Amino acid sequence: MVALNMTSEAVGIDSESLLFAKLQEHKFEIPNLISRRLYNDRRKITSSLCNTIRERMAKEIDGDEDCFCIDSKPIEVCRFSRSKHCSMGKKNFEKAPSIGYCASQGVYYYGYKLHAVRGLSGVIHSFDLTKASVHDIHYLK
Repeated sequence: MVALNMTSEAVGIDSESLLFAKLQEHKFEIPNLISRRLYNDRRKITSSLCNTIRERMAKEIDGDEDCFCIDSKPIEVCRFSRSKHCSMGKKNFEKAPSIGYCASQGVYYYGYKLHAVRGLSGVIHSFDLTKASVHDIHYLK
């Protein structure tokens, strides 16, 4: 179960329907394949185990680096002109999207910012989603 889940993520299959469509092509080679519903239930149960395995794999791949890079990417929720009408997060201020500026594209946007911390070897150590108005320097604090 864990191997099937991690292999599907590694090859870029992020949809259960796509995964099971691909597996049906090989149904004679995998005679005891579980159902899609059982796969989904067991995947949820084993999610913490998968995260532990991912963390150990990342630690083995990247070694013990002490230099890291941080980068961010804008995640637009809706068009800037529609931001006043967006009801997402209005009840919880900490989780609400905000207005941010993307310097590489030279535009303002309404949404979130995805921050990723990676080692020099390219392995992502951590990532986080913040309001769009949070600058990378402030995120590091």
